Amino acid sequence: MPRAPRDRGTGAVRKLPSGRWQARMLVNGRHISLGSFLQKADANAALRDALLERDELIGAEIGAVLVAAGAGDGGGGGVGGVG
Repeated sequence: MPRAPRDRGTGAVRKLPSGRWQARMLVNGRHISLGSFLQKADANAALRDALLERDELIGAEIGAVLVAAGAGDGGGGGVGGVG
């Protein structure tokens, strides 16, 4: 039976031959290890935290771009300050 697809936002948890669990995520086209853990739940938590942190950084960068472009100045009331 095929596995059900799971979207983790470019991250994965896998079981290593040692029996430990490794959390990995995709950064600039490369998988980087977030570490290996005794419990699968710990690996999942590490991956979740790393993905949340990444998403917060991306959100902050997008916000800075919008403010620099004048979209967040409240000038027009419409989308992107138009209207």
